[in-house]
Amino acid sequence: MSRKAICAVLALVLLLGVMPARTLAWITEDSFTPCTRVRGVVTDSQVELHRVVRGETLWTIARNHGVDVGTLMAMNNLTGREVLLEGQLLEVPYRHSRVHKVRAGETLWEIARMYDVSVSDLASANDIRKPELLKIGCVLHIPSSASGPLPRGNQSSRGWITAPLKWPLVGTITSRFGWRRSGFHHGVDIAASLGSPIRAAASGTVVFTGYKPVYGRTVIIRHANGKRTLYGHAQKIKVKNGQKISRGQVIATVGNSGRSTGPHLHFEVHQNDKPQNPLNYLR
Repeated sequence: MSRKAICAVLALVLLLGVMPARTLAWITEDSFTPCTRVRGVVTDSQVELHRVVRGETLWTIARNHGVDVGTLMAMNNLTGREVLLEGQLLEVPYRHSRVHKVRAGETLWEIARMYDVSVSDLASANDIRKPELLKIGCVLHIPSSASGPLPRGNQSSRGWITAPLKWPLVGTITSRFGWRRSGFHHGVDIAASLGSPIRAAASGTVVFTGYKPVYGRTVIIRHANGKRTLYGHAQKIKVKNGQKISRGQVIATVGNSGRSTGPHLHFEVHQNDKPQNPLNYLR
């Protein structure tokens, strides 16, 4: 390339660099279209860039990509009131990748169980270092090994119920329902810090508060349709017998009372006086 040509190229680059933003917007937002005419650009295994064409809306783009409009808006920091510009790039889930928009009251643990994936894999896929600070509206990428969201409707052969129970505590499950060396375990143990709040899994009436052998300080709540939930090893009990309780209300704090090897909640679900696997009701 001759010296004159090099100078011309440098002058053009300098001119573009000092152009006002309004002029640049005109160049990129008017009828100019890159010669490749590519509408989708793959950026990684989870996100694709969609180039808006004339006449498209958030709703048509969401429908064509099989994604919820709210998720699309959250991924691109949109409110739904913006006017999409021809040529504008939007992030959408790539191919069959799954995304989940966090709703009020959801925790990383609940979402992980909803998609049948481990909490650690979900946190790693989204670079989450503090799961307890999960924000409403945040869009999470579900690892490709995950299945679809587990059913939340009417009762089926796997034991799902019409109104799933709320997780009473955010923590690590250290012992599951079923047989173990010491005998049959009638619930699940959820480890957490001493004094962490324990919440009612559903609305109901308190039918027992006090100390039970093995269980330590215990709360039992009667719910509709013949269900009862039990909360054991508490540090402090915050409710009284006969008290009406709402779903999510704090009823006790995590303790180490009774036969326990560390601070945790022992949680049981009984249907018509028969112990059930709580995980079938909490998903």
